Amino acid sequence: MQFRSSKRATLCAAALGILLNACGGSDPVSAGTANNDPDNGGSGAPADGGSGTSVVANSVAPAVSPAGAITVTSGTNQTVQVTFTSSDGKPAINLSVTSDLTSLPAGWSSGSTSFSCASVTTGSTCQLNLTYAPTAARASSTLTLNFHYVDSAGASRASSVGITYEAKAAAPNSAYILNYSNQTVRRCAIGSDGALSACQSVASSLPAQPTSLAISGSTAYITSNWAGALTKCTIGADGTFSSCANAGLPAMSGPRSLIVIGSRLYIADGDNKKVLKCTINADGSVSGCKDSGVTLPGAVYAIAIKDTYLYAALNGGNVYRCDIASDGTISSCNDTGVTPFGTPFGMTVGGSTLYVVSNSDSKVYQCAIGSDGALSACAAGPTMLDGLDGPEGIAINGSYAYVVNYNAHTVSQCTVANDGSLMSCKDSGATSLNSPSSITFK
Repeated sequence: MQFRSSKRATLCAAALGILLNACGGSDPVSAGTANNDPDNGGSGAPADGGSGTSVVANSVAPAVSPAGAITVTSGTNQTVQVTFTSSDGKPAINLSVTSDLTSLPAGWSSGSTSFSCASVTTGSTCQLNLTYAPTAARASSTLTLNFHYVDSAGASRASSVGITYEAKAAAPNSAYILNYSNQTVRRCAIGSDGALSACQSVASSLPAQPTSLAISGSTAYITSNWAGALTKCTIGADGTFSSCANAGLPAMSGPRSLIVIGSRLYIADGDNKKVLKCTINADGSVSGCKDSGVTLPGAVYAIAIKDTYLYAALNGGNVYRCDIASDGTISSCNDTGVTPFGTPFGMTVGGSTLYVVSNSDSKVYQCAIGSDGALSACAAGPTMLDGLDGPEGIAINGSYAYVVNYNAHTVSQCTVANDGSLMSCKDSGATSLNSPSSITFK
């Protein structure tokens, strides 16, 4: 039986060869194909003469913790870990971060000046620890870390990992109230319910008739209507003002309103009918003050800014809208066309609402701001019935609006509704005020 099976196999092989030749093929044996079948006396080696094992290169996959964008409040810190692992669990070698860890973006730091791992596999054995501790608000940015390694196939490879981060401004915990009659500043603590308490004097002997107060970092700026000047003060860790001195600006005439936007300071040069744009330097000093050449048709009592529009309230009660260029220059000022607002001594923007306080009729007016900066649906909000009496300034902090009442020597606290309207106004609790003219927060 064995002979017959062998003979039958031989005959089949011969028949297959004839068939292949007839069809234009070739006999694999006569073509010299190697016998690799170990059961028939072959070598068992791959037909291509290789080793039988192919090496697939792996990669290094960095993971950032916490995952997603890193959001930190200024004045606090967050530990951020970057863990390097191989894609298949097999070793990649000689990993090193090639970015300079000693010159990371502001607020970022590393516990070491360099980082490397001899071998990268799984787990947390190759982990870079970073700390983000911003001291000021910062828009969303990306920290990019470049690194280099050798993969499992022996090839040198370069890659990077990006960490998206931003810093939010810390919620103010103090209100600073400027007193017109006795040239002082009172600092009050802000409670969780928005109430003001524990008020104390932090500045005195300011130039006569101080009209407006603005703060940038640890520097305060105060306009003086009588002196026609800007005073700059340093704010200490305990909130007190020191080193108050003339900021050295060209003489103004009746300056009444201030706005800080980043490194820019805008001043309503009242009786000169202009708005000045100044640069705030790193040390808090002010320079480069100039007007854009635009002269408004009346004394400028108050200013407010929304995106690329500046609003200027004039002594006749009219509100003008000006365009702000990318360099901060003001141009194309036009009357908004809204009904004049009594005596608009104060103005601010909250969301898409412009708030105007009128001293003469003790009201707060509210206008909707359109996407093109146009004002509409202006209506009176809180009045004397809500405790307002000769209001001169208004500012918003969180979900509360604060109105300084010159005649009543008080600050009214109002809740800002979802539609921007002001409601439930009451006395804020601030004490020992003397004809307050401005309020701001830090």
